[in-house]
Amino acid sequence: MARKYKIKTKKKGILARIIPEPMQAFVARRIIDSTGIILGLMGVFIIIAIATYSHNDPSINSATGNNETTIKNWLGQSGANISDLLLQIFGVAGAIIGVTFAIWGVSIFKRRPLSYFWSRIAALIISVFVGAIAFARIPAGDWLVQPYLGGSAGQIMFQRISDTLHLTGMNHEYMATAMLFGIITIIVTGFAWAITKSEAKFMTSIAWFWVSTVCLFIADKIIGFYDWVRHYGNTDYKPKERLKRKVKPQISKPEKTDKSEILERIAPTIGTPENTDMPVSSNIKVVAPQEANKTSEASQTRFQLFDGGEWELPAVDLLQDVPADNNAQQMDENALRMNAELLQNVLEDFNIKGEIVINPQFDNCQDF
Repeated sequence: MARKYKIKTKKKGILARIIPEPMQAFVARRIIDSTGIILGLMGVFIIIAIATYSHNDPSINSATGNNETTIKNWLGQSGANISDLLLQIFGVAGAIIGVTFAIWGVSIFKRRPLSYFWSRIAALIISVFVGAIAFARIPAGDWLVQPYLGGSAGQIMFQRISDTLHLTGMNHEYMATAMLFGIITIIVTGFAWAITKSEAKFMTSIAWFWVSTVCLFIADKIIGFYDWVRHYGNTDYKPKERLKRKVKPQISKPEKTDKSEILERIAPTIGTPENTDMPVSSNIKVVAPQEANKTSEASQTRFQLFDGGEWELPAVDLLQDVPADNNAQQMDENALRMNAELLQNVLEDFNIKGEIVINPQFDNCQDF
């Protein structure tokens, strides 16, 4: 006779019974999104605070006598306090906390699994201490209060580990300690960031590309310098004589005559009596004006425009007689010759050959 087993199920709470399941799923997803956003913002806050750190800012470990001192940190007093605390203890390795929080926030927001989460928290703590030891021999300059980038904790641990290695008879214990803990920092930090194998391969390929590029660039410059020294340092080397540059013959172009100079030189002011005595060319023909045939009475032709009758044409009295002083307005013959000569010179500049004939009856026309 087969045995029967009863499966016990957990009873739902009061809220689970009241709130429908779609609403519960919505609330749970928003909680996950909020957690990812908060972690990401915390990581960005720590990174910006450390990047804009200034040891002159008032903080927990440093105080200034002037209360009106402007804070250079972009995040104000809070950023100055957090960055000073992390950099004083862990040095630059404190930035690992900010980067890790940012990566965790993005992973949670994108629903990437963070398995072994407590192990990754422990790896984060270990990577910060190990990173402080790795940076403990890099000079900080004027950026930090301590002389090195490892902070106070990193310097103390680095010095003790180096002394231990020195007692074992190892040479270059400082360099060996920094390199060893640098490698450990990379491995432990990668585990804390929850990097997959494909992402690790991608990051490794990028790092290898840049390292190989820099090494090849340095090697190329060294080889080029060596070849330069060997070439010019050879005793048989003789510098080549410089070839003289061939001077091309310069062809002088005829200067163009300025039309304004011709006008100023030969163009008189028309109608002024002081310019009438100037010498003029004698090869200009002058045509005497011919009197027009005048009739006492002007006759007009009548046209038959329509069959109904004839048009009444206007009277001749409407026309005005020619004034008696019309001949006084005619230009002087000498002035006309000067204008004709000027026109002839202009035509010759354009390689136009012609003969100019002066008619005193016209003021502004010359026939050629």
